[in-house]
Amino acid sequence: MYRGIGIIIVLLLVTSCTNHTSIKAKENFIFKWMNPKIKKNICHAYGGRLSSRGDCVAGWESAKDICDSLGGMLPSQTLLTKEIVNCGGVINQNNQSNDTYQQCYHKEGFNSGRSYWSSTKEEDEVWTTNFYSGGTGLSSRKKNLVGNVLSTDILGRVTSVNMLSNAKLFRCVRKIKE
Repeated sequence: MYRGIGIIIVLLLVTSCTNHTSIKAKENFIFKWMNPKIKKNICHAYGGRLSSRGDCVAGWESAKDICDSLGGMLPSQTLLTKEIVNCGGVINQNNQSNDTYQQCYHKEGFNSGRSYWSSTKEEDEVWTTNFYSGGTGLSSRKKNLVGNVLSTDILGRVTSVNMLSNAKLFRCVRKIKE
């Protein structure tokens, strides 16, 4: 019954909008979340690293390349925030004490350790989503440099590091024709 009502509402919205071309283009595709676990060799080959939880974390460009190599893409900010709402959270509100929301986004394959990259850009920044809080924000997409130095050679050059300074989690989506 609810599904039928939802279809009627969508049809009413589509017929009441003036820009039918862009809506029709959006209606022709659905997006499917890809497996959140990315193999170590793929993660490392494109500049990412595995977190202590086994998740691939990477800078924005590397995350885009990894998704592309898997036949997917980074999701838009809209798709990420839709997951917050679908799980019963409120965007940019304190969702930490909402047990139903906390369980739901974990069940959907998202973690609370870091923010997630989106494909939505604004100049040199990219929108990110933090599922633990439900918060969103902008982060520099240019800063892919290393963080904590482990060692240097005689000339003071960095020879190894232990983290990426702007690494974030990411999920890839695949565009599927309806």
